[in-house]
Amino acid sequence: MSICLVSKDWNKTNGPGTYAKDLSSELEEKGLDFTLVCPKPKQPIRNKDDYYPKNAEIIEVSIQSHAPFLYWFFFAFNASIRIKRIQKKKKFRIIHVVDARGYIPNGDVPTIGTVHDSYIADVSLNPLRLRRFYFDWVTRYLYYNFAKIWERLILPRYTALVFNSHFTKSKICLRYNIPPAKSKVIYPSVAEPLSPSEGIENLRSKLGISDNKVILFIGMNLQRKGLEFLIRAAKEIISEIKTKFIIIGGSPIEQQKMYRLCKDLKVEPNFTFLGKIPHSEIFDFYYLSDILVVPSIVEAFGRVYLEAMSVGTPVVAGKAGGVSEFIKDRYNGILVTPSNFSEIADSIKYVLKNTKFRNELIKNGKKTSGQFSTNSMMEKTLRLYENYSKS
Repeated sequence: MSICLVSKDWNKTNGPGTYAKDLSSELEEKGLDFTLVCPKPKQPIRNKDDYYPKNAEIIEVSIQSHAPFLYWFFFAFNASIRIKRIQKKKKFRIIHVVDARGYIPNGDVPTIGTVHDSYIADVSLNPLRLRRFYFDWVTRYLYYNFAKIWERLILPRYTALVFNSHFTKSKICLRYNIPPAKSKVIYPSVAEPLSPSEGIENLRSKLGISDNKVILFIGMNLQRKGLEFLIRAAKEIISEIKTKFIIIGGSPIEQQKMYRLCKDLKVEPNFTFLGKIPHSEIFDFYYLSDILVVPSIVEAFGRVYLEAMSVGTPVVAGKAGGVSEFIKDRYNGILVTPSNFSEIADSIKYVLKNTKFRNELIKNGKKTSGQFSTNSMMEKTLRLYENYSKS
């Protein structure tokens, strides 16, 4: 079977990027013939064997966009044109777009699109609702409504849609009238946790961690993942527990805004902003942290929680979206109301102070993460390929 894998986020540490890497690794391991279509890197790649799958044909798509938040829009057009040109030669049996927003299905080949979120479909007509949570709410309002029109036009054109949670499926199918028959939920996988690297102690020293309790936050979009609420809860935590907050992810502008908030609240000495780091390095941060806290206001699935659980790091998550499909409050994690700073602070303090409760969360968290295996994800995905390539 000749497969075309389309990824606008190849080699990124976000959900679609990690999902694309997992899929390509499994397709390679199973010896399947596939072509990867992805953006052309902005900088030359020193070692392409580390950057790309070794046994796949690579098609790089150039993107010229002065608006970073619209790169997927330009990628969708360019990738669709390139694939249509090579289809006669390659004779793809199936095209799988790992983020359905980033492609225009033409009907020539059965095309499966994976949908990772529903926040655009859910955007309110009232822009003031965004103002409550986002400093760039005007830009977001315009962008979200443009993207919503695009999704409404593009998603129904797919042969089938795969969703990362039942929550995402229900929202998208409702908003865009997607028939249940062409919709399927396949949970993302959580690979076997990487062991701590040899440099983890150096990392601890570099970050100035001694006897501090370490609170980890990971989110590519700091606003949507609720970092503001964690910062506002910090003072209450710091007053009782010697604490270090490590923040991974976010754009430079977001980081500046959040650091300014830390300064305004006089908690900046306790916060370290690291920006974006490669996914392969993130597990060291799970290992050296005492707790992962991501009080998202919007969350379609939440892979970071499962990754943290897999290495024995307790999690505090926002009561949002698909998270409740695998986090059961006070069984394998804690669910909080994102905008309730006191609730966030109390939950963190309780986990850090109560060893017996913490150990229960760790035990049950590891059990939960083990249920999201790569084998299960690939078995369902390959079955989908088979079904639609024959249709």
